[in-house]
Amino acid sequence: MGDVEASYHAGIVSVGVGWSPTSPFEFSSAAPDIFVGRPSTLLRTDRLGSLPYVGESLAAGRPYYGHWGSILRCDDGPGVYALGRYFTTSDPRHAGSRLSEAVLRLKEDDGPAEALGRALGKAVDRLDWTPDIVVPVPPKPSQARNRFAALLGVAAQHMPDEVEVERDGLRCTREVEGYKALGPLERREAVKGAFESEFTWGRAKILLVDDVYTTGGTTAACAEALLGDGASEVRIMALAKDQRTFARKVCPACGRTMRVRISGVGVKFWGCSGYPDACRNTEDL
Repeated sequence: MGDVEASYHAGIVSVGVGWSPTSPFEFSSAAPDIFVGRPSTLLRTDRLGSLPYVGESLAAGRPYYGHWGSILRCDDGPGVYALGRYFTTSDPRHAGSRLSEAVLRLKEDDGPAEALGRALGKAVDRLDWTPDIVVPVPPKPSQARNRFAALLGVAAQHMPDEVEVERDGLRCTREVEGYKALGPLERREAVKGAFESEFTWGRAKILLVDDVYTTGGTTAACAEALLGDGASEVRIMALAKDQRTFARKVCPACGRTMRVRISGVGVKFWGCSGYPDACRNTEDL
């Protein structure tokens, strides 16, 4: 993580490689800006700008080049993937992350469904494992809206034809108060038995879709319900994987997070994340 954070504060792109002695799954909570599986990928200089994770590229409206590192392999093994990184609002990288912004907005409306659905479909198409059915984590009993419904409709257009989408494959039977304040083990215990499968899956391979992968408590409980009703295998695809928060520099003028910026003549400086509309404060780096 130290190298990734140093790269950010220096205003340069961090690159992780899949051929190092360190397992690529260990990178997932402190992921670099770009992750590559082969040295030859870096030699394609015409594609360097389109190498970031598929979700981050498409959420920002940038070109996307599909390669091994365009899907983030999470640290729980090959059964958990993500379309990119999620930065909390306390992280200085949040202000520039279109994927984090899209994931938050999806909780309220379907505005980001087109970009995120396209990213999900392209990610499924690139996996070395093809699911039979894609199922989302269901809404809570108090939530009338399924935030994944429109997204999965878009994703289906970009997935292999043999992959089916079942938007209502799971049901949440109860809510857990104060879930986000619980620790990893407490979360797993709290949601155990909170989900029911709506079908008998007949040995199908299922890809379970969630928004942000943190401790894995919710997805583990959903997977247990699916396996209990006949699924042969359950893997997880999150829209984003949460990241360890970088040290935050607070703008003394307005209290927002400051970030490293580069002037038109190439000089790096601290600039408020509220620039240019809300705050124009800057400081020497």
